[in-house]
Amino acid sequence: MQFVTVNDDLVELIASYVEEWPGFLIDCGAGEGHLTEALVADGLSVIAIDVRPDGDLVLQRDATGGLDGEVLGVKAWTWSAGMIPVIARPCHGGFASRVLKAAQAAGCVRALYIGKAENVADDLGEFEGERLTEWCGKDGEDVYEVLLVAGTKNEELKGNEDD
Repeated sequence: MQFVTVNDDLVELIASYVEEWPGFLIDCGAGEGHLTEALVADGLSVIAIDVRPDGDLVLQRDATGGLDGEVLGVKAWTWSAGMIPVIARPCHGGFASRVLKAAQAAGCVRALYIGKAENVADDLGEFEGERLTEWCGKDGEDVYEVLLVAGTKNEELKGNEDD
């Protein structure tokens, strides 16, 4: 099942974001890998992971959506500071906020969330998203940047990254 219709505008937005804020994209909750496939076709480096319905396992997929390597336990996925989680139209129930907390604990600085405005508060939990663009998908999804460093603005982060 595909929840986000991937279009050129979305791919271009993510590509320009990574150009400004370099990092390795992790498509979290990738499903069949539609977003990953489009981003890889545009020349971006992406790993797709997905939680199985039982909530216990993560599948690492290649750009075509096929299983790439072993089935990893959720706790076995290792975040590192250079990764940018991308969460597109997640299932509700805490998945997005759990991903963001794990990425934050590992030192990740920012994430991208793609979803409907009415779901942002529930999906992000304690995190806040800043809208980057409106209506990027057929169902009215917006793209939000989520800063994972508490109390920090982009300008402050940019200054630290340039040092």
